[in-house]
Amino acid sequence: MINERNFVIASILQLKQCWPSTDLVTPYDKLDLSIVPGPLTLNDRAVSFDDHDVVEYPPEHFAEAVLAVPNSRCLSLPNASWWEWKAQHDAPDGYIKMDMTLFETDPPSWGGSLLDVRCSAASLLAFWLVVRQSCPATWLHDTTCKLYSPETFRQLYVHPAAGWPNPR
Repeated sequence: MINERNFVIASILQLKQCWPSTDLVTPYDKLDLSIVPGPLTLNDRAVSFDDHDVVEYPPEHFAEAVLAVPNSRCLSLPNASWWEWKAQHDAPDGYIKMDMTLFETDPPSWGGSLLDVRCSAASLLAFWLVVRQSCPATWLHDTTCKLYSPETFRQLYVHPAAGWPNPR
């Protein structure tokens, strides 16, 4: 008899075995992505609940990295808290909006940003690569807890394997 705990463990093991194969690839237009801090390097089958040494970035450092990307701007009021911070990057084919969460470290550090992506995978990758110049330990994270490296994201969504439609 399979209890709930064993089912969850089996599901996690299956996810880690298949990831990043195309068996479990969510179509690009169905991804709910965040950009999150993590370790400096990841293996190709990384998930967010693995044990990682997360690099801590001060919130202002991450905000500066985002706003340093050409065509990016802050959408927040001047005296907004980091929890209220919002930004937008205008890509050639759409936009990316983001917020900010914080880790309750001392001092607080950037904990990730939910992305509202309305552009191509190539534009998202280009934006992310510029952010990574200042914050190299940043990764894309989806709602199934997969962590994407730039190379894995590029292979799956910018130049997908044969048989996968090129998104947007």
